[in-house]
Amino acid sequence: YQRRVHGDYQYEKKEMKFAQSLYVLFLFIGFVQLTMKIESPYELKLEFNNQDIKHSYGNFGYIPYGSVLAGRVYYYPDNSKACHRFENISLDREGDPDNDFSPIILVERGECPFAKKARNIQELGGALALIVDFRDNANPEHIIMIDDGTGVGITIPTIMISKEDGRKIKDMVIKTEQGRNNLNIVQSYVVVSVDFNMDRPDDRVEYDIWYNSVHSKSLDFISQMKQYGKRLGKHALMTPHILVWKCGTCTPEEFTANCIQYSKESYCSPPLYDSSINGKTILQAGLLERCIYKTYSDESGAEKWWDYMDYLAKHCSGSNYTALCSEKGQISVGINKEKLQSCLAPAEEFYEKEREDLLNAQIPYFPAVVVNNKIFRGSLYAKAIFNTICAGFNVTPDVCFDDYQDSTKSRTDKSRIGFGTIFFIVFIVVIINVILIYCYRKYSLREREDEIAKQVTQIMAQYTAIPKVPEASSSFALSSPVEESNKPQPIIFISIITTTKKKKKKKKKK
Repeated sequence: YQRRVHGDYQYEKKEMKFAQSLYVLFLFIGFVQLTMKIESPYELKLEFNNQDIKHSYGNFGYIPYGSVLAGRVYYYPDNSKACHRFENISLDREGDPDNDFSPIILVERGECPFAKKARNIQELGGALALIVDFRDNANPEHIIMIDDGTGVGITIPTIMISKEDGRKIKDMVIKTEQGRNNLNIVQSYVVVSVDFNMDRPDDRVEYDIWYNSVHSKSLDFISQMKQYGKRLGKHALMTPHILVWKCGTCTPEEFTANCIQYSKESYCSPPLYDSSINGKTILQAGLLERCIYKTYSDESGAEKWWDYMDYLAKHCSGSNYTALCSEKGQISVGINKEKLQSCLAPAEEFYEKEREDLLNAQIPYFPAVVVNNKIFRGSLYAKAIFNTICAGFNVTPDVCFDDYQDSTKSRTDKSRIGFGTIFFIVFIVVIINVILIYCYRKYSLREREDEIAKQVTQIMAQYTAIPKVPEASSSFALSSPVEESNKPQPIIFISIITTTKKKKKKKKKK
């Protein structure tokens, strides 16, 4: 891209020739061990001799290392290449081998990028995209399905198999579907299992981070990995590596800017295409970062290295990188420059070893992660890398469980309860008690009133009806017995007593 902008097509041709030679080398790479087998029907298992199916998988999407995926295979001839969305199609659960519904969608290679196929399959509800190669007698293990830049958000793995193996599976899927349409024929479903295995050589996981120093994408990834790297601590051994190569086609000007010459060999690094940072500056920055790691790493992990790289990602990445910014980062995380001098001196040995390690590891892209000597494939999400590392333990440590960090945080929070929090808790308790006391008193008063009313009713029931009362004055006329019976007894009783007393007073006056 940089050469096209400047119109240097001659250099671009040389650069592409070097890239092609690298690509041929990277075709023959061993990745994380993956076991893929036919589970049913039995007839199809015999065709594969119950052996592993050769395959490769893409460097996009989420690959669930340490787990097993088993599911029924689906094939849709109307959208055989999955280059457009699957319309009016719903996946049925019949034939799924377990309670975890994991449909595997079989599609053909061609006409559109791998990432687009995977995205359409994911939107359909598929758990795995199984792509069949279109080349005859080609080994799928020599193919790397690279993200074209649109793989962000894809969360399912993508696997490629050979044309011959894909034809066998596709024919059997079509045959079993036709058999189920005939009610007189009982057909089983095509079921495939994939074991995303991770090598476990010992109790400690070793993982390497390969990155291009100063590059913003590499630094952002390391910054995201910081929390998980510190969390793993002594349980996993992390080793950082930088990109060091030999430029055999560089012009004198490019060699001066991007390479460091020693007595025997020269070591180079590609410049940043989006800034004025040259390869020589990147090599020097990488040496400093490695010395920080080597000097300050101990049994508990590389705390200083993580902190320093995080500082670079936030303040000094890309074109923002300067020697002054680097020094501020060292001071910020507590690095003593004098301690690094003994490590910075033998730089030639460091560059030579990094270049040899790069050739041995055969890293096809940057940044990259190697776990237990196997290259991680899939989207470089920090959480996915962490899960992959945890899958490499023989005995999974507590730090790998999701509730580990939360429980630690809760214990820390308890030790930091302040006066304000205590006052608030006491205030709430007092308010609740006041409300309870008020409700209790209200209830007791009502109970007391009901009890008094009940006693009055019992007393009134003891009185008998008065036989006949003399005529009262017109102002105190008694009601008839019928009317009297329809009125409450207490009112009648009070009325009778009052009338009788007034008549006695009248007789005394006479």
